Amino acid sequence: MAIQRAAAGFALAAAAVTLTVWAGEKVNIGIEMGLWEVAAHAQTSGAALPPQMQEQLQHMAPEQRARIEAAMQGAMADAQRGHVFRECVTPERLSQGLGKEDESAQCKASVVRNTRTEFEYRKVCSGGSDGSHTEDAVFHMTDPHHISGTVDVVVSGSAQPMQIHQILEGKWVSSSCGDVKDVEQIR
Repeated sequence: MAIQRAAAGFALAAAAVTLTVWAGEKVNIGIEMGLWEVAAHAQTSGAALPPQMQEQLQHMAPEQRARIEAAMQGAMADAQRGHVFRECVTPERLSQGLGKEDESAQCKASVVRNTRTEFEYRKVCSGGSDGSHTEDAVFHMTDPHHISGTVDVVVSGSAQPMQIHQILEGKWVSSSCGDVKDVEQIR
């Protein structure tokens, strides 16, 4: 079961980073408030599984292990196809740093740049027996209605780390968020 959650978690890590990032301070980037649409495309390499999960796989029946491995490969392929999200950006969310601290590991985030046109952060998480990961993100605002960025994640915990490179393009849709309260995937 833990391995199935990991497969879903890898898919989320590769596909669900939008404008929402964790930061220990208010985000200063001067984007327009309201509904945003963000396209996220991920490229992955490596196949890091924390040692604990690798061990669990070794103790499974061959058909069960094959199903789990197929599910993980499917999740990774899905993440690489690209997705589009809608997100409601409000002054309150910006003042809170646009996100929540990672509760699954011990993480330390640091803001590298925080201006009206650029936001950059680095997050390092150590997860004990589940491995660790680093995350580097850079966002550039071309105007208050357009933002682009990259998020690079390296997941350690096995002989070959997994690397995820995401390219994000966001555009402002409306000053009203309508039914969107947080973030939702639209395709």
